[in-house]
Amino acid sequence: MSPVYLRLKELREAKGLTQVALAGLVGCRGATINDLENHKSRRIDLDLLGRLARALSVEPGELFGEAGRTPARSNTRGPKPQRH
Repeated sequence: MSPVYLRLKELREAKGLTQVALAGLVGCRGATINDLENHKSRRIDLDLLGRLARALSVEPGELFGEAGRTPARSNTRGPKPQRH
């Protein structure tokens, strides 16, 4: 197993998108999204990686996580105010 995995499903679900909806946004087949999410694909085209990142509003590097680590939850509300 690779020490790196694609966080596609986690990020897609956080956006409230189905596999088919995401596929439509990035111009690929729903089966391609399914294969990527279920680790059936060993390669990903860099152009597709960029389109996925844009569709999910993340930087391309944020699509990847380390195997064995709990994914960090993104803070969509911005930083917490500091208390004095």
